[in-house]
Amino acid sequence: MLCFGSGPGCSGPVEVATQDQGAGTTNHTIAVQGNDMPGTAGNNGIIPGLTYWYETMTSSSSGQVVDDNNGHCYQVTVP
Repeated sequence: MLCFGSGPGCSGPVEVATQDQGAGTTNHTIAVQGNDMPGTAGNNGIIPGLTYWYETMTSSSSGQVVDDNNGHCYQVTVP
């Protein structure tokens, strides 16, 4: 699962992408087109030219693992 928002940093990731194309493996790809959680805040889709901040969450038998770049989140600017 990928949580993302307009940031800056990890402040307020309000959208969620859940369509992991590598579920059950150690390689994951998530195609983000907008918020996969209908009715929640921030369901604006992906807007070209904006910068988004994101973190990933993985569930395993030992619990949930969050990768938030050591509290800074990752960033990407949509072309």
